[in-house]
Amino acid sequence: MTTAPRDEHHGLTAPSGPSGPFGRRGGRARTRRLLAAGLAGAAALTAAGCETISENTPDVGFTLLEPSQKPKPEAPDVIAEAIRRPVAEVGALELGKMRNGTLLTAHGAAPTMGWFQPALLPRGDGPSPDGFLEFDFVAAPPELNGGAAMPVGTPVQRSLRADRPILDSALAGVAGLRVYSATGVAAVRLAP
Repeated sequence: MTTAPRDEHHGLTAPSGPSGPFGRRGGRARTRRLLAAGLAGAAALTAAGCETISENTPDVGFTLLEPSQKPKPEAPDVIAEAIRRPVAEVGALELGKMRNGTLLTAHGAAPTMGWFQPALLPRGDGPSPDGFLEFDFVAAPPELNGGAAMPVGTPVQRSLRADRPILDSALAGVAGLRVYSATGVAAVRLAP
């Protein structure tokens, strides 16, 4: 192994050549020495900065502060508006394979432009009587994003997509997946 000339600023030599610092010709020993020196220096700096905690050290106390203004009660209709609502329609459903399950992807359209945070929320605790896992395709209306009601726009401007990972254990014995919107339903059968 060849060495580079000494670094005048730091006084160190840098290894060069094909073996490098982790090569077979002494690189590991040098790396261990540098690591040991660095750890010893860090321990010394840490110990120098520590103070002894004695019984005379006062306890730290916390005070719970009250808000300066009480929140205003909201009307029930405002609270009801603050939830996600079904999208206008559901179109295609896609299934993708994941390591531990399946990814259900639903494509649909919102009633107007500006809807956000689309999601597939499960309906019920398990499969329906006909063996399908069911989901509601919902999204948040634009009014919740601080804006006014939006125009209808084109179907492309209203398009939404929601994904839902489903574990293989949840799909055991399930005949298919069904997704509901405000005006319709889409389903896909699973292979037995």
